Amino acid sequence: MIKVVLAGPPKSGKSCLREGLKQAILAFKQKSSDVPYPYVITACPDGEGAWFQETMEKYPEIAKACKVAYKGKFTPEFVKLVADHVDSCEQPLTMIDIGGLIDDYNREICKSATHIVILAGGDSEHSEEWNSRTEAWREFAKELDLTVVAEIFSNYHGKSDVIKDDSPDNILRGSVHHLERGERIEARPMVQALARRILAIAKHLSIAAHPATDNPSESPTYNIIRDRDVLRIGFGEPSSNDQIVKDTVARLDAMQKIGELSGGGLLKVNGPASLPVAMVLGHKLSHLFEAIACFDPKLNTYVVTISHSPNPNYAVGNLID
Repeated sequence: MIKVVLAGPPKSGKSCLREGLKQAILAFKQKSSDVPYPYVITACPDGEGAWFQETMEKYPEIAKACKVAYKGKFTPEFVKLVADHVDSCEQPLTMIDIGGLIDDYNREICKSATHIVILAGGDSEHSEEWNSRTEAWREFAKELDLTVVAEIFSNYHGKSDVIKDDSPDNILRGSVHHLERGERIEARPMVQALARRILAIAKHLSIAAHPATDNPSESPTYNIIRDRDVLRIGFGEPSSNDQIVKDTVARLDAMQKIGELSGGGLLKVNGPASLPVAMVLGHKLSHLFEAIACFDPKLNTYVVTISHSPNPNYAVGNLID
């Protein structure tokens, strides 16, 4: 399953993007039953629930009045309720629309998420303002080990969307124009590109979690799934190591292309591996992460086995919870 945080500073248009993205995915779902339903969690007490955008489009005065009536404040009770909802949600595709501040409330809410879309405005996408806002959310993503799916400039006064990089190997980058409450945006190029990118990730994760078994020759000999800061590994269909290492490399390459292995600080590895597979994993992952720790069932904890990190806590031989 995939849990995507829609993040960015206040007044960036996150709720507008959320509704447009939801409608774009629903349109794809009408064409294919394999497309998951885009389940949305409203994680900000600003009065803009799932009903708001459609109501704003048809009955703007009623929508504005209801928003004022429903608007509340972040409280520990609200945060716990939403965080528990995010954590326990088992939908194949969940989108979490959070508030615009980087604080402990949003950290708690997002700690069980898997991916993040960063949307930020400013004078221009090359301005210091936009860069600093985006960098702050990049740090938020890194802190919570969220894979960045897209970095989008919210160009309110723009006349068209711009897609700069839609390569599966990279983060989706570009701009979306004039995010205004009550306007339909699901057909815009950036919204369509983002919907396709999220669905590609969701489909890939679904296949990884439930590999096909109807045709053993097409079934993986080795299973690898990213679970936040843990890479869970395990043998699939019986085979010899010459085939298993090929499947391992192919799976890691595919994960890297869709952003599941975009790199970072520490990655933990948990599960059985033959020596050839372990060597392949160590070689590939050491180019992406500063440190690798493997689970030791006898110690019941992780042992750092590879490190080129300046963090003294990640020295080879250190134990990591």
